[in-house]
Amino acid sequence: MSPEIAPNRSSALTARPSGAAEDLSSAGQAVKARKNSILIVDDEEIIRELLEERLTIDRTIEAESAATGEKALQALERRAFDVVLTDVRMPGISGIDLLKSVKERWPETAVIIMTGYAELGDTISALRHGAVDFLEKPFEMARVVDAVGRVFRLKSLEYTKKEALRFLEKESRVFRIPNDLDLCPIIVNEVTLNLTDKGITDISFIESIRVALNEMLFNAVEHGNLGISFEEKTRLMDERPDYHAAIRERALAPGVAQRHVQLEYDLDSEGVRFTITDEGEGFDHSNLPDPTDPKNLFSTHGRGILMTRIYMDEVIYNEKGNQVTLVRRKKLDTAAGAKQT
Repeated sequence: MSPEIAPNRSSALTARPSGAAEDLSSAGQAVKARKNSILIVDDEEIIRELLEERLTIDRTIEAESAATGEKALQALERRAFDVVLTDVRMPGISGIDLLKSVKERWPETAVIIMTGYAELGDTISALRHGAVDFLEKPFEMARVVDAVGRVFRLKSLEYTKKEALRFLEKESRVFRIPNDLDLCPIIVNEVTLNLTDKGITDISFIESIRVALNEMLFNAVEHGNLGISFEEKTRLMDERPDYHAAIRERALAPGVAQRHVQLEYDLDSEGVRFTITDEGEGFDHSNLPDPTDPKNLFSTHGRGILMTRIYMDEVIYNEKGNQVTLVRRKKLDTAAGAKQT
């Protein structure tokens, strides 16, 4: 294993085996002919260089970097990027201000923020303004690869039904999903195609809704059906470059191989409701970590639930803890000048 970067503000990265970046290739399988693009924004040169080097190892990603928010905006004006990966605290234009500009001017561009432990307020603000994910400094490259890969996969899916779905008034669907994490973003894309046209969210926030729903489906598979604890997941991610392969192996185990996750989707003029039910033992959701406590914000435990609480209007668990309902209500008409969140 490569050595860690010296412990100062530059210690945002812990080097991982180069093979970890191969996860990005599988994350973008849906559109092999098209390269994904990312803009890396950090005022520290060593961070920019390491991120760009690792994220472009498999040559399926085009990466550029910028040392300031001002230079990032110039780069965005020259060309489009699928993802912006930005530090929060920088001289001049901050990461939060850059995020706001990106969501206003290039709403289809997803933004992932890099933040320090002490920057709780900035992290919450970034999520509320449309950041799709956050990475705590210092972080391991495997975490970066996983976060970026998930966003690329969601964005790479084809929107072949979008035009027809514009005329949809009401819809109810039920999906019975096997324990396959690679299927989750495909189904998430399917059930969120029409949310912007129906005024449930605007285009600048749709990726955040998708990430939240995807996280909850992942939880149902990993922690619900397969019984993987948060501690075991952390260990697997550290030890296995291809975490999804480890999940596929676990999914074949006796006692869990026949389990499925059910996703019920109901869309109408008032909003959308997603109900996710796994076939596991359930859990005591009353003991979830307090999301307002700084030490819990950056914990792997409860991360997806925290993000979902920010992005959804309601998050409701059943008594057993194996079913969660997510509610997103229709927002005010943006055409009339109202701002959506």
